[in-house]
Amino acid sequence: MCWIFAIIILIMIPMGIGVYRRLQRKHLVGPLKHIASKRQREELEDMLKSLYHNLHGTTHPTTPLITAIANEVHIKPQKAEQLIVTLRQFGLVQPNDYHLTADGCAYALGLIRTHRLYERYLAEHTGYAPEEWHRMAHRMEHRIDAKDIARIDKQLGYPAADPHGDPIPTISHTITQPSDGLTLHELSAGNYLRVMHIEDSNPSVLGKLMGIGLFPGALIRVTEAKPNRTSFLFEGEMHQLSHQEAEALTLKTAENLPAEDRPDSSGAFIPENVKRLTELPLAHEAVVSGIDVNCRGSARKRLLDLGFVRGSRVSIYLINPLGNPTAYRVRGAGIALRDNQARYILFNPKTLRTL
Repeated sequence: MCWIFAIIILIMIPMGIGVYRRLQRKHLVGPLKHIASKRQREELEDMLKSLYHNLHGTTHPTTPLITAIANEVHIKPQKAEQLIVTLRQFGLVQPNDYHLTADGCAYALGLIRTHRLYERYLAEHTGYAPEEWHRMAHRMEHRIDAKDIARIDKQLGYPAADPHGDPIPTISHTITQPSDGLTLHELSAGNYLRVMHIEDSNPSVLGKLMGIGLFPGALIRVTEAKPNRTSFLFEGEMHQLSHQEAEALTLKTAENLPAEDRPDSSGAFIPENVKRLTELPLAHEAVVSGIDVNCRGSARKRLLDLGFVRGSRVSIYLINPLGNPTAYRVRGAGIALRDNQARYILFNPKTLRTL
C-alpha cells in the first residue's frame, strides 16, 4: 500500500505546483500574465518598461537603442531583439519600429506606477535604506497585483510622486512629465535652489544624497561652484559633492522662499535658519522649528509624542561619556536620543540662549 501512496504523491506534487502558479498569475494584469515562465514574463516586462523610458519618456540614450536597452535589462543585444519580437506578437510594440502601441504604453505605465508607489510605501512605512528601495520595488512590480497596489495608493493618500521626485502615473495610465531643470554644477554661488528630482540609478550616489537628507522640494544655497566639486548649505550643514554626485540632482531656482522661522508646504526651511539638534551647544537652550521631512511614520510620531513639537524649548540634560545617546530636556522631561534620531529634530539658531 505504501508504494501506491508514494505514486499518488509523486503525481499530485506537479499538479499542485501547476495550480499554485496558475493562482499566482490569476491576480496579474495585462496580456503577459498567461506566460507560464516567471523569468520570461519579467524579462518581457523589463524590456517593455525600458522601451517606454527610452522612446516615450525622458531618457535619451547616448548609444544605439538596442544596446542601451540591453544594458539596462542586463541581457545581450541579440536576446533583446528576440524579446521585442515576442512583444510584437502580443501587440505591445509597433510592427515596423520599436515604439510601443497604445496597449504597450498602458502596460509599461502600469509597471512604472506599481514601482513608484511601492518605493513611496517603502520610504514612508518601512525602515529600509533608500538605496534598497529601487531594487525591492523592481522585484515587487512584477509580483504585486492590482488590488494590493490600489490599497497601497489609498493608504499613502494618492501621492503624485515617488521619494525621488518622479511622477507616479495615474490609475488611468496618464503621466505628467516633469519640466526640465538644472544640474548643481551649472549654477553659481549664492543661489537658492529647489531639489526637483534625485536620480536613483546609482545606489552609492543615491545613498550619499539621501544620507545628507535631500528630498524633492528641499531648499539649498550654493556656496561654491567649481567644475569638479560643488558645495552647498542645507538645513544648517555644509556639504560637498563631486561632479558625478551633483549630476544626480535636478534643481530649479527657488522663486518663493518659506517664512523665516517655519517650513513651507514641502517641509523645507531656509538653510541658514535651522540646525540639527546634534549641533546644539552644551549649556544652551533653543526653540524647536520642526522635524525633518525624512523622519516618517512611527519614528516621526514618537518624536512628536515625546514633546519635540514646533515651539518647544530644548536643551542638553546629560551627556553620555561614550558619546551616544544624549539626554535632552524638553517640556520638563529628560529624553535620551541617539544621534541618528536627534539629527531629525531642527532648531532655530537665532533662538539660542545661554542657561
